[in-house]
Amino acid sequence: MGRRIAEHIGRRLGQRGQTLFANLKGTQHIAMPLIIEIDGDTAYVRVMLHAQYHLPNVRGGPVQTMIGYYDNWLVRTEMGWKITKMVQTITWNEGNWYIVEKAAGLSE
Repeated sequence: MGRRIAEHIGRRLGQRGQTLFANLKGTQHIAMPLIIEIDGDTAYVRVMLHAQYHLPNVRGGPVQTMIGYYDNWLVRTEMGWKITKMVQTITWNEGNWYIVEKAAGLSE
């Protein structure tokens, strides 16, 4: 599930997100549903997020960790449930933020 979430986030972020995940040496996303509310063919799901990124570099430690949650709104289709809107809220960060900037191509 973690890889699918990372791929989904990468698609939602477009080329910058794909570049980020392609340039990291490692990534782990742990996501766990905290709230699930279904109303017919629509649903709301809040998912706890624990994301870690690994990239050895010359500007500090090799790990960046983000903790927060995703609010997701879904609709049921003939192909199953599809996310129509996703909002990410980061409640705290720890580690070397440069890793994310470098992997995304925003810093040298």
